[in-house]
Amino acid sequence: MIETLFDKNRFHLLRGTPRVFGHVSEGSGKLVHIHFCGTCGTKTHMLFERFPSSVGVYSGTFDNKDWFERRPDNNLHFYLSSAPVGTVVPAGHRVFDAHYWESDGVIAEAQVFDTHTLVTEQLKAASQGRLRDR
Repeated sequence: MIETLFDKNRFHLLRGTPRVFGHVSEGSGKLVHIHFCGTCGTKTHMLFERFPSSVGVYSGTFDNKDWFERRPDNNLHFYLSSAPVGTVVPAGHRVFDAHYWESDGVIAEAQVFDTHTLVTEQLKAASQGRLRDR
């Protein structure tokens, strides 16, 4: 899942009224409101109890998926511990084992790979181990 975060006050839908599913985050225990098309089921965006001023838009819903450049200064990668095997993590980007924020609101420790890195079972196991050891 790739999501792009925006200020909630600057976000609006152009048309339609999505349905909403409430999900309790395993990481924070807070409610996430997942908005989706009631006809086709496509997830469009999320609102967060934990981050009330933000909206997360599923990047696959953009008409032009390349409307902004993904760079290390504007792009983070979450949940290495559960990333699909075969995912490529780009060099130079901050990668987090779980979420950017710890449950207590502290920024998590990131790692940065020097080269593009393929997610393997071994890489995931190391990530999961770091989470267990916290």
